Amino acid sequence: MFLNACMRVAGLRILSQVMSLNLPSAADSDLCNWFCSSLRDNTNNLTHYLNNIKQCGNYLEGKVRSYFFKIYEQIVQKLRESKDKSSIICFLDSLKWQFWGRDHASLVNLNLFKVLRFGDGHRKNKIKKAWGRVLSQNVRVKNESERDLTKELITTFEQVFLNTVGRTVDSDLGTAMKLKDKGTSIPTLERSKSIIDQNVTELLISQAFEVIFRELNRYTSIFGKFKGIDWYTYVNARNKETKEGSDPERYNDERLFDEDEEEEQAQKDKEARQKAREEEQERQEKE
Repeated sequence: MFLNACMRVAGLRILSQVMSLNLPSAADSDLCNWFCSSLRDNTNNLTHYLNNIKQCGNYLEGKVRSYFFKIYEQIVQKLRESKDKSSIICFLDSLKWQFWGRDHASLVNLNLFKVLRFGDGHRKNKIKKAWGRVLSQNVRVKNESERDLTKELITTFEQVFLNTVGRTVDSDLGTAMKLKDKGTSIPTLERSKSIIDQNVTELLISQAFEVIFRELNRYTSIFGKFKGIDWYTYVNARNKETKEGSDPERYNDERLFDEDEEEEQAQKDKEARQKAREEEQERQEKE
């Protein structure tokens, strides 16, 4: 176990250094696939980054956690600015993990839920434009290029949300209050303890619900502006488009009512992130 932990620290450290480079999108996708398959044991099951090395000691656990979230942060940064659909879907898959309460602080610093909703905030960002579109109902897809971006975004948001806020209570190291001796049908009760920093977790939950309630408010506002149409006229028009084969293309690039909002704020956020990266780079050069 100790050897496996040392190997994981070394592997994650090398990967974090490689992913910090400006590489082609294909190379980034390959690195993300390697990152996921190595920690998930080549399965589709979501695992924690400390899987199989939980008893390796606080020092090695801390190192694994540090390098894991360095890689995670780089993936979030690439996701924020990516313009390629297949790369975005690959990055989204790389964000799906099991998380413990002690991971919440790192997730709060990334403001992950806001990135999953707005990307870099630009009007033409594919992540931002994907929200509000019709969800694909296909259960199976033939290849990766057919995976629906909107569905992948919603699924990732939901899984990250449930996997983070769901890990707030754990059993108190097996401490139990037995009502009767073994062999009875009465269940064993266990005392529970909090395994989280409540302030950090509350902030993480608030980040998620800020996005959720903002979306609800957005669609309420949009439907409030909708005056309605004559159903007979609408059906005739859509049937005519269907016969002519013109309706599928019509809605591919349709603009939503609030698409121009927050453009200025998004630019300010991008400049602030760039300035922070430059300051961090200058600090590292001085060291």
